[in-house]
Amino acid sequence: MPMVASLVVAAQLSTNVLLPRLGPKLVIPAGMVVACAGMVLLTRLGLESTYAGGLLPPLLVVGFGLGLIMPTAIQTATYGVEGDFAGVASALVNTSQQVGGSIGTALLNTLAATAATAYAAAHVPPSPEVLARAAVHGYSVGYWWAAGFFACGAVLSALLFRRHVAPPAQPGDPAQPGEPARPGDPARPGDPAQPRDPVHPGKPARPGAHVAPGAVPQPDAATAVRAPRHAGASPVDTAAAAPEPVAPAATFDGATRPHN
Repeated sequence: MPMVASLVVAAQLSTNVLLPRLGPKLVIPAGMVVACAGMVLLTRLGLESTYAGGLLPPLLVVGFGLGLIMPTAIQTATYGVEGDFAGVASALVNTSQQVGGSIGTALLNTLAATAATAYAAAHVPPSPEVLARAAVHGYSVGYWWAAGFFACGAVLSALLFRRHVAPPAQPGDPAQPGEPARPGDPARPGDPAQPRDPVHPGKPARPGAHVAPGAVPQPDAATAVRAPRHAGASPVDTAAAAPEPVAPAATFDGATRPHN
């Protein structure tokens, strides 16, 4: 129970505070180092050790280290995955966790049992005290191997993880500094001028758009310039004075012919 409580506290701390500020490159190796230190403390257990003085502190340390590792690693493994593949990514993470836990437990159990058997064989005749010390020796060897695994994990995670992971770009999000502007993004200071549509000057040119020769630019509704209205002129006179739009030229078989 104390180990679980320590794990829960560390999980909340790593997920809500440490991971957003430091990233997995620092949080996961730190958790590996803490768990490694807890395993090293467990190797000091003996026949005369008590729960409060010998077992409880290492369990709290190991639980805190696991709380830094597990939620951060799982969240990082599924971070940025598209919605269509979220189920597959989550299933792969859970499967890897279960397989790794099963193989690790079996391996450490085998190492501890082999060490205990070798200790008992080296101290004959086997007495209850010798068997007890053999069991403690086997646990100690298993703890040392676990500490070595955590140390290797700390080195690998520090080398492989990135410190900060950029969030995936969502449709409509403005481009970040140093990132090329995407179609539809608002103009930013220092961005090169975008080509304009020769037919509709108020709109950006569409990629691959072809303009027929002789086409006349058409004003947009937002940028159209109306004819000036002099004093005393009626709305009818002003509308009559406005220039009529010229229809664009039509293209037939590569030849350009204006409308009559």
